Amino acid sequence: MTQAETHPIVVAVPTDDDVDAVLHYAAAEARVHGCGLRLVHAHSPGAGDHADDVLRRAAAVTRLLAGPSVRISVRRVIGAPVEAVLATSGDALAVVLRNRDSLHLLRTLTAGVTGPPVARVPSDWSPRVRDPRPVLLGIEDPLHATSTLSRALEIASIHRTGLQVMHAWHFAGRSDPVIDRQIGSELSDSLTAALRRGLERCRQTTGLHDVPVELEVRHGSAAEVLMHAASEAQVLLLGRNCPSVDGSIHFGRTTRAALHESPCPVVLLAAEPGGCRVQLPGMAGPMHLPSRIRRTDARGGRRATARSWSWTPPKASPGPVDV
Repeated sequence: MTQAETHPIVVAVPTDDDVDAVLHYAAAEARVHGCGLRLVHAHSPGAGDHADDVLRRAAAVTRLLAGPSVRISVRRVIGAPVEAVLATSGDALAVVLRNRDSLHLLRTLTAGVTGPPVARVPSDWSPRVRDPRPVLLGIEDPLHATSTLSRALEIASIHRTGLQVMHAWHFAGRSDPVIDRQIGSELSDSLTAALRRGLERCRQTTGLHDVPVELEVRHGSAAEVLMHAASEAQVLLLGRNCPSVDGSIHFGRTTRAALHESPCPVVLLAAEPGGCRVQLPGMAGPMHLPSRIRRTDARGGRRATARSWSWTPPKASPGPVDV
């Protein structure tokens, strides 16, 4: 069995007909990646016949959109729509959801459900032929973004377009404009240099030296900066936070705004491996700290230790029913 058959694009098919944009996006991605498509519908016990009808209709539309070269399969699972689909899609290259499922997705992911990249598609999205717009990557921590940068380079290369890497910084409270005036340019230059060093390491590792990349560091709200840039991008990539000690996952304002408001599809990539995230005094947004690094709180002189945590994902729900 080929990799294209074992790692398909999975589409969460809803009960209603609000699925056109999702099927368009999934079909385009399957053609670009040269992989199959799996349509999955989650239903309540005893509703199998209706689920079969939903999947038959979706499969007929998908065949027209994807063309004869894409292998299409269907599957129904019992359970909550988003949670059940994610729990049974561990082999997927990506899981594609519609915009209206954004709230259910956040609830599911914050409960600690991990898995493949998840794409959220706006209801009014439609594909463009030879789309010249770049892949947009939002970076939270320029010092620890190697995995995310490498994946973004690969995605841009597969889509035969450029990569736009953006990071926004600001400090909470009234000190932000003062800091911006005094050291804003130096801070932006330092963060840009960190991104550039990380990019060069990723190019060496992946061998993707021919992908055009634009690095940009801005002062301001990350959510506002990225939403503005997303209007001129073909897809927005964001990394996921690592699970906390209790297994839950935190999603900040930027990710929530992107899932609800982004004008282009949003893809949540896997979490960066390594250290946990720690909120530093005065900084708006968490930063990565390596395992067991000690720091001093400037206000009280107290010392805190950042630790890396291991976590085992929850067991998958009962097996799916292939139809």
